Amino acid sequence: MTLAQLRASLKAAGYRRHEPDARFYKYAKDLYQKRVEEGNTTLYFINAYTYAPIPRYGKDSAAIVAEVTLYYSDEHSVMLKWSEVSIADVERYAAEAYERLGVIPDVYNQR
Repeated sequence: MTLAQLRASLKAAGYRRHEPDARFYKYAKDLYQKRVEEGNTTLYFINAYTYAPIPRYGKDSAAIVAEVTLYYSDEHSVMLKWSEVSIADVERYAAEAYERLGVIPDVYNQR
């Protein structure tokens, strides 16, 4: 998959493009983010960082590294990260983790 195809697939899945924080993700090309809600409540965000192919390292297609932060309280959270999986898998894994871990809606980003 090319970087353009990956970007288009994220946009089609409802992700919005942002600039990645170069201090932490200096090789990321983009940050795509999706707010996961239930009604008017933000449960969590999925962040997907895009990376261009790197043939010299055996990476012939663009890839994502995705992360989700889930909250137990305003002081305790867990961050989950995935790489080399599809965004559909990330969404499924994040939803399952939200249900099973006994976490609460995002404590910092409510509308």
